[in-house]
Amino acid sequence: MADESLTLEQVRARAKERLKGVCMVYKDCDGDPSKFCQRQHYGGPLGIGGVGSGAAFRNNWLALRDVTLKMRIVTDHADPDTSFDCFGRTLAMPVMAAPVSGVNSFGGEDVITEQAFCDAVVQGCNAAGAMGWRGDSFNYALDAAYGVDAIARGGQGGIQIIKPRAQNVIMEFFKMAEGAGATGVGVDVDARQLCREQVLPVIGTRTLVPGYVHRQDLVAPMLHIASTNYDHN
Repeated sequence: MADESLTLEQVRARAKERLKGVCMVYKDCDGDPSKFCQRQHYGGPLGIGGVGSGAAFRNNWLALRDVTLKMRIVTDHADPDTSFDCFGRTLAMPVMAAPVSGVNSFGGEDVITEQAFCDAVVQGCNAAGAMGWRGDSFNYALDAAYGVDAIARGGQGGIQIIKPRAQNVIMEFFKMAEGAGATGVGVDVDARQLCREQVLPVIGTRTLVPGYVHRQDLVAPMLHIASTNYDHN
């Protein structure tokens, strides 16, 4: 990925151009029902708005508005320390990119390729002193592991999340992530259809049963993979 310095205004202008018909790049991405992305368009991609009515999207945005920072101007001079430790990796701030994947949901590869998107997330986070999480989608496979490849190219770690798949496939993804230098791995609980075999993955002692959400993401540090039981019941 070529280095390119852009201002925030330039980034927004480019996003408006590339995401035409998908996202209006509003100043406030607030999940309001009137926003373009909150309406599902027949014959078009699923989009990047909230699922269904989008109420959860809107409610989360409203809840975050209640979180504010209290300034203290009259105080001793000091440089703030925002560093944060995540699985042994020190980040410049407690900010990480979510494991969003599947560019087909927001314009497809006419906007950006899956690999370029993964590379941008991982390398952008590395440059900012943060950490990128990479996800999984229907077009991912052991020979098309875009997130793992991005983590390997980034060279500074990252967390790879896998969809519920057959147990042996999950383990192969985990081994690939370990070889790529991933900081951690995990399994989420949606898109159960990716696993056609009737095999329920287990993380430690927690079985991921379709239809029952135990946790949103079950993350295991790489250093625990060898000693953790991932066998199915």
